[in-house]
Amino acid sequence: MTQLDQVTNGWMPDTYQLYGDKLYEYNLCDSRYIQHDERFMITNNVINPKVYQVTKVQDLVPLGIIKMTFKQTEVDKTVDNIDLLLCNYYNRMGEVRLKEPINISVENRTSIIYHAIINDDMELEKDENIVDTINISMGDIYYFIAEFTEDDIIMDNVETEWRVTLIDEENTYDVLIKEYIENLIKIIKYDYNTIAIKVGKSKKLSGNSFILSVKDKDGYYTASVKLEVE
Repeated sequence: MTQLDQVTNGWMPDTYQLYGDKLYEYNLCDSRYIQHDERFMITNNVINPKVYQVTKVQDLVPLGIIKMTFKQTEVDKTVDNIDLLLCNYYNRMGEVRLKEPINISVENRTSIIYHAIINDDMELEKDENIVDTINISMGDIYYFIAEFTEDDIIMDNVETEWRVTLIDEENTYDVLIKEYIENLIKIIKYDYNTIAIKVGKSKKLSGNSFILSVKDKDGYYTASVKLEVE
């Protein structure tokens, strides 16, 4: 953390990006659900604990890091549990607000991204061959369909987020250049499960590789495929 005038910036891992569905098996917190105005005791001092409140949440590039801005605030002895160093442990009536952990089974869920084409009937048709890498060319348009199943039943209308991320293992580019290159591949969303990507014609794309990823807002599904620009 860095601190200036009681305003603190903190960086934490996107635990779902790191662990995927195994996050729940490891009983870890899903850091994507930390929201604006949430309060924390970031301290080991039970006599005079320091309390911070989230004022801003920002996803970062590359994937896997979340930046948060905090402000220092006061302990509220009515709702905070100082012994456990937990904020908002009680409601205003003194009752415990925390619920029992939900045991989420993820073994019966699958997530796949299919490459798709437009068939003779002008309909999108997915390629049943599942591949890890797809070659793409500058100036072309490609279609993808995400399929989510639970107990072998296809789940429709899963609210999703799609993202294209530049693979830069050697840290060749700074953050602004990476973001610029990633934005050269435009995502066009048709519905929750179907997108097109339009590849720009910039020479900066040539020879680079990307990850096309999809996840749902509840953390049950995630899938990805590698894109290589020819």
